[in-house]
Amino acid sequence: MAAPTFLAALWVWGLLDKKFSDEYISLYKPIPIPDNPTFTTHNPSFLPCLESYLLNDPLEIILITRPLYCQKGIDTLGGASFSSEKIQVVFARDDMPGIRGQMATGFLRARGSITAKVDSHIMWPSHYLTHLLPCFEDPSNPSTITPAEVASTRAFDGRLRTTKVAAFVAHRWRWIVCGASYLVRTEIVHCADFLDAFLHDVWHGPFGRTRLDTGDDTFTSRRLTAHGYIHVPQAMPETDVTRMPKRSVRALVMQLVRWERSTIQSMLRCTWETPGVWGDAFVARRTVERLFRDVLLYVHLWAWWGTFRTWPALGAVLLGYYLGQKVVSLQGFFAGYPYMRRYWWAAVLGYYGPVLVAPWAWLTLGTEEWFLGDDVGGREDA
Repeated sequence: MAAPTFLAALWVWGLLDKKFSDEYISLYKPIPIPDNPTFTTHNPSFLPCLESYLLNDPLEIILITRPLYCQKGIDTLGGASFSSEKIQVVFARDDMPGIRGQMATGFLRARGSITAKVDSHIMWPSHYLTHLLPCFEDPSNPSTITPAEVASTRAFDGRLRTTKVAAFVAHRWRWIVCGASYLVRTEIVHCADFLDAFLHDVWHGPFGRTRLDTGDDTFTSRRLTAHGYIHVPQAMPETDVTRMPKRSVRALVMQLVRWERSTIQSMLRCTWETPGVWGDAFVARRTVERLFRDVLLYVHLWAWWGTFRTWPALGAVLLGYYLGQKVVSLQGFFAGYPYMRRYWWAAVLGYYGPVLVAPWAWLTLGTEEWFLGDDVGGREDA
């Protein structure tokens, strides 16, 4: 009897949680563009991505690389069909190590009031900056698609957006700002204390200390929250960026592991580093739920097994309900990506990818990895 009762309780809990989240989401409104904006389009990191940034009329674009690749970047820009007048190619010194060293180099070179940090595989819509800057006013080719690309797209497709929007509307809170593309006040990333902590971020695990290079977004999010800043989401079509999907299964898996590992590290550290986590019931509950998600998965599987053994009719009804919900979700995904429909199974696997790789991420919390594109054979700071 325990298993069916627990499964039914989880079902009711899910319905109530969705109801409250939907109510908060319905209250969310993007910040409108003011008549006389304080901030105008005026920074990031090939050619199609760069062109999408230029269409937003930034003050400058700073490409950060290492000395070995500096000339290659300049030569690539020489073959561009657009003007590269606003683009600088800058190399990070040896005393600025790793990916974070490159980012810090770019932060220090930025001249505008607002800096945009953008991964080199991200494309912006043409009015991205216009619609994101108001936040600061408030003190593929279908014929060559691969299953890995379908799974990758599904894994990245608006994941957790509703949770973040609901948390912001209800409690002015966000756990993590997506590191693929975000805007930050330049005065913050110019601060010597911020840069020192950014470059010397350490994970203290049971088997030693690891200097973190990945997880720059989780670090920045926690630190700014701890210093009283608000992370404002701007969820609207004009601020949806395009990510180049992974084309190989191994590249996708390694990306998911790295993201899952970084999320777990950040959630754990939030519990003792970020003021406010335990002072708000909603934030505390969601933090605990996320940390124990993988344990709850196995309890959930036990409940399904026990229910089908003792109350098969109830199990069939609940399973039908859950499957119906997933089918509706998949149909919505394929409405946006109809050419991916033939690899529907990859879309299913992509959705559950973070859960599937979670045990690996937990077992390697002290591991530091960084992979560029589909190159997962080794690390290069480029």
